[in-house]
Amino acid sequence: KINEITNAKIPIVDVTKEDNSTKGQKHYFLRVPSRKKEEYLRRLTYVDGFHGLVFFNQLSELGMMEEKLQFRGVSVGSLASDQNKLVRKAALEQFKNKKLTALFTTDVAARGLDIHHLPYVVNAEVPLTEESYLHRSGRTGRMGKDGMVITFVQENTIRDLKRLTRNMTVEIEEIFL
Repeated sequence: KINEITNAKIPIVDVTKEDNSTKGQKHYFLRVPSRKKEEYLRRLTYVDGFHGLVFFNQLSELGMMEEKLQFRGVSVGSLASDQNKLVRKAALEQFKNKKLTALFTTDVAARGLDIHHLPYVVNAEVPLTEESYLHRSGRTGRMGKDGMVITFVQENTIRDLKRLTRNMTVEIEEIFL
């Protein structure tokens, strides 16, 4: 019986050419001077229909930006690894119920988080790895729905973004705010 099992041919089904899981995603970059990142984030939150996850590479940058925007009256929250579980859960619920326009986070929310019809993912900084970019992007445009991925770049980081996305099957174009 062991020979029957080892000689059995397992059918392989390759659907990579038919994969349209990211069909609704559009990828953009926005040139943002470092000193104007707060202003651009604030302006994005006032774009009609904006509701998005905003990813940061560093917790310190996330916290600083959250405080600045909350001070200006923008409804943002955060989902960070240094928060306790109840605080993270409350922020996520507020975001899902659209009481928050933006949810600031790090790669802690890049996997396993499913928010129905999330229209925007914003990378406030160029992600450090291709994997981070893909997982962050995967929070929007799920199940064929439309979604936008916007990455903030500076003159010295645009090269990094283009290098990061070179081997991916995404077309990234510049937009203006």
